[in-house]
Amino acid sequence: MNRNLKFYFFCHPHAPADKSSYEHGIVAIAEGLSELGIETYSNLDYWEKTPGSNDFLIKNHKEIKYSDCDVVIFSTETYTSSTPDILPKDLFQDQRKYKLIFIDSSDAIPSAKGYITPGFDQKIRKVDFVLKSHFCKKFEYPSNFIPWQFGLTNRMISSLKPLPFKDRNDEVLVNFRCKHQLRDLAEKKVMKTVYESLVKNSETDSYDEKHIDTLEHHYWTLTGRRHYSSYYKRLGRSKACAAFGGFLQTPKSNSTNIWFKVLRRIDAKFNIFDYDRILQFDSWRFWESLASGCLTIHIDFDKYGVVLPVMPINGIHYLGVDFSNLEKSKKDLKQVKKFESIANAGREWVLNNYSPVKVAERLIKILDS
Repeated sequence: MNRNLKFYFFCHPHAPADKSSYEHGIVAIAEGLSELGIETYSNLDYWEKTPGSNDFLIKNHKEIKYSDCDVVIFSTETYTSSTPDILPKDLFQDQRKYKLIFIDSSDAIPSAKGYITPGFDQKIRKVDFVLKSHFCKKFEYPSNFIPWQFGLTNRMISSLKPLPFKDRNDEVLVNFRCKHQLRDLAEKKVMKTVYESLVKNSETDSYDEKHIDTLEHHYWTLTGRRHYSSYYKRLGRSKACAAFGGFLQTPKSNSTNIWFKVLRRIDAKFNIFDYDRILQFDSWRFWESLASGCLTIHIDFDKYGVVLPVMPINGIHYLGVDFSNLEKSKKDLKQVKKFESIANAGREWVLNNYSPVKVAERLIKILDS
């Protein structure tokens, strides 16, 4: 592994808490590189480790330009920003010495051709690698796309409060703040099976939550109101967590045919389609649930085409629902005696494969190859 690489990040300036400009993917990589002792630079100081410390994870050194580095990374936050001049005009030049990487973790926008995110832009074809979250093998991607993930940061890991499984409440967290088609479908089709053995906990944190200490408020602001110690405590004392996210589709889901549009409206109520693929499945909740040692419930990743750099195994690291075989899925969700072993294996798997240092090592291997 080449530890002599110099990395340069283009980051979006921090914004107020209600205007998300959280560079999660960049923070995860930069934390891992820091642990490996690898140099990082940026267009600005980003991610102050503690409030008022002036100690930033990624620092701006005016004497170091992006063109002086081996690898240059930018994300959707800067690429789609209305703030002018964050990215230099010659960043995409053909004759460059650095490897150029784009982190595309955007929500999907359905279209007649499937769906689009910023990584599909023609300009992004000039980058060496697009690290693509929400990668589903049943869709077509440009050749420079590589499966990626949200993953974990040190903030998340240090905030976890996992109790031993036997000491946890007989509860399953189902406390989403945003509506997704998959979340509604799971509630209609399978979650009642879980409620036979675990009590549903739907408690959430309001976006204007008051914070108990300066550090928590600091993280709450930097992450665009995604950090709550109360949420991590709930995860740590619950036996299970529903981590559903995204939108199930069929090969014709984005068809402009008038009859298919009518069928989609009917399906929204009666779920008549046999889905085989998914959009926008990744979430912070999935990784936080695993790392907290909860029994994590999502869709069956293999069934619906989910691709991650390292794949979890259904029934070993998490429980994945197959909506075309509900009887089997419900049977799995009744196997209460297996919940503890799956939860513990899931926590071990995610910490071994998706901590910042593991993510950074994986990226360097991609660059080396």
